[in-house]
Amino acid sequence: MKTILESWVAGRNREMEIGFFRIDKLTDQDHKALFSGIKTQDTQLTGVEITSFLVSTIDLHKMRFPSSTITVDIVRKSDGMRATVIEGDKRNMFVMVWSESNLRMIGQEID
Repeated sequence: MKTILESWVAGRNREMEIGFFRIDKLTDQDHKALFSGIKTQDTQLTGVEITSFLVSTIDLHKMRFPSSTITVDIVRKSDGMRATVIEGDKRNMFVMVWSESNLRMIGQEID
């Protein structure tokens, strides 16, 4: 997971729009290691937008809605594209790139 995030920030994996990753169990120590060396920011998504994304994604993967989430944003160095990384219940990780189609899906207006 760390390699995928680092590659995306460095400008590779440009075709990724939405990522879904299942992890056996993510401890607090694993979480710190996962983002070590990757600049994160507080997410700019609202709670409603995060919920909208999770509902859409969870329906596709036939899973239950997480009771808690940790959400941060990362930014691709080459073009400033933003992605939101959502950790749900220490088992599931979601990555949503801020493409026009994804922003429309969560209810953001596109100019």
